[in-house]
Amino acid sequence: MAIYKISQSGGSGTPVTPAVDPTKNGLPVLPVFLPDGRHFIFHSAQLGTGKGAVFTATLDSPGAQPKQLAEIPNLSINGDSPMIYASPGYLLFTRDRHLMAQPFDVRSLQTTGTAQAIAENVSGTFSVSQNGTVVYRPSSGADASSTTARKLLWLDRSGKTAGEIPAPAAIGSLEISQDGEFVAMDSNGVQSSTPAIWVVDRSGRAQKLTATTAFHGYPVWHALGKWIAFATNESLTSKLYQKAANGIGREELLLDAGVPAFPRDWSDDGKYLVYEQWETNFQHRHIWVLPTFGDRKPYALLQNQNSPSSEFEAQISPDGRFIAFVSNETGRDQIVVRTFPDSRDQWPVTRDGGIEPRWKRNGGGELYFIAPNGKMMTVSVITSTDKFSAGTPVELFPIPSLSFQTTPFLRRYDVSADGQKFLFAVASDAPAGGATTTPIIAIVNWPRALKNNR
Repeated sequence: MAIYKISQSGGSGTPVTPAVDPTKNGLPVLPVFLPDGRHFIFHSAQLGTGKGAVFTATLDSPGAQPKQLAEIPNLSINGDSPMIYASPGYLLFTRDRHLMAQPFDVRSLQTTGTAQAIAENVSGTFSVSQNGTVVYRPSSGADASSTTARKLLWLDRSGKTAGEIPAPAAIGSLEISQDGEFVAMDSNGVQSSTPAIWVVDRSGRAQKLTATTAFHGYPVWHALGKWIAFATNESLTSKLYQKAANGIGREELLLDAGVPAFPRDWSDDGKYLVYEQWETNFQHRHIWVLPTFGDRKPYALLQNQNSPSSEFEAQISPDGRFIAFVSNETGRDQIVVRTFPDSRDQWPVTRDGGIEPRWKRNGGGELYFIAPNGKMMTVSVITSTDKFSAGTPVELFPIPSLSFQTTPFLRRYDVSADGQKFLFAVASDAPAGGATTTPIIAIVNWPRALKNNR
């Protein structure tokens, strides 16, 4: 795994940092150029630990060992802004809901002096220009960032609040049971380095399904509601397990994937568990299918695993004959549908982009997804024949802002079986009424906020 450069005209990428084993050295992410356009900083994230570090490197010496600038005890790469260089010689970053400015010498690539706060109550998401303006999203709440989901919010098809469920921990991924009585969720949020699986009923009563210190995440219900499948991760090597939803008994190993992997859906007949995995080069994600019968040998949904594109977020239709997922083969995330389990034919659903497809479980006839503009969409579908067909997508409502801060992994919403209600993970202080407008604050000439410039 390495940081790569690519020509603005396209072509193959070339590594500009030495290749590392991410299970031992961390995952290199979030590169940001320094003023000369040759040197850059990047983060190295120890996934599953919440720890990381910041390094400097150069395009001119791809074999040189990167130079560490600082350790980060609570590194999140779930959408937060990276450390960014800003004139006249500072690295900007967030710490404990403060936007900090650390003096930095671009010639020696050394930090100098002491970091100072230039803004308070910062959510972690910010951007800075090189002419002295910084913008950020403010946080809210006394004990939690507004970018941390801490309750489950029901919305109807018009986007109006239809109820809420308190959550026992910061929410990562969620899924509603087939009977609608329970929600399985993990605490794979920015506040948790060892996420656990929880089962929550409609009143908010919660039971912790996993109690070890190992990473547990991405819960998926069996159609009968008796079991929950999930992933564990240690040193970027995943295993898939199932456990009784009532918490009784031990975890049963389903698959030792050997690479990062996590379940996405379980067919209604219980015969197929669909999961997503990173390939060995950590460049692409692909959909795999694990039969729960016969020799239980997993197979790739698409045979061309060397393709430069990825497919992810798979969902099996209620009748088990089709599978919807996201593909970036066209250069943009689009919803497509293929026959299942043979993956013989494929049909496009979107042309303007989309992520996180969900089927209407009872009665069929609809497929839901999130559009690039953050709107919940529905599209009429026909699955009663061997040939799938889809109508024109129709907007339902703007989704809550926190739920739209998606990552390549988390499942931040689900749909009731009848398609009448949508469940989202939102901040505990999110107002009723669904979508909210989050203010953006701008500071002009931010260096004047530094003590030595007053």
